[in-house]
Amino acid sequence: MFTECPFARAGCSSANIELGPLRFSFSCFLEWFSCRVAVLKHGQFDLLLVLVHSIWRARNSLLRDDKQENPIVVSRLAGLFLSDFVSAQPQTAPCPLLSPSRWSSPPPKWIMINVDASFCSYSKSGGIGVVFHDEAGTYVGGFICKIPHAIDPYTVEILAARASLHQVAQWHWRLVILESDALQVVQALHGPHCGVSTTSLLIEDVRVLLQ
Repeated sequence: MFTECPFARAGCSSANIELGPLRFSFSCFLEWFSCRVAVLKHGQFDLLLVLVHSIWRARNSLLRDDKQENPIVVSRLAGLFLSDFVSAQPQTAPCPLLSPSRWSSPPPKWIMINVDASFCSYSKSGGIGVVFHDEAGTYVGGFICKIPHAIDPYTVEILAARASLHQVAQWHWRLVILESDALQVVQALHGPHCGVSTTSLLIEDVRVLLQ
């Protein structure tokens, strides 16, 4: 398991990235990775992605060429690669509709639900990610899910909101706040009923679950 590998722990420690508990706390790599998404800051998560790839390459180099890499060197090279990559990106003005809002803690005893979604127009598929935090900002749960047959990004965002509230119902949580960076979905949830289309029915389902 990645979190038990001395090479991986040394490399991540050199980059000041906490890997968290060892393997017994998680059933698989994906579960551990989703937890890291929830607790790491944006820059740290970017570096972790590059580090995982660099550590994988170092592992292949050891197996194929019998070449032993230094984890600290691998970590520093990963940081330099990320820095060069970020510097090479064009500077563009952020889009208000896509920029996530600043996270704010919920009231005491409440749970904040943060949902996000992605959509691939080529494969007509999407993915959703949901994390739950308490008033202290502590990660208390989350999940990711693939949507194999998706219509558009808007529908995937609605499905993310609905899936999060279905999970809330299973856990019997009543004091929850749903937060999404999809402005169109937020406006639809606060707006009037818009008919009997598929997306309208999904919106209505989310409204019912919020009650």
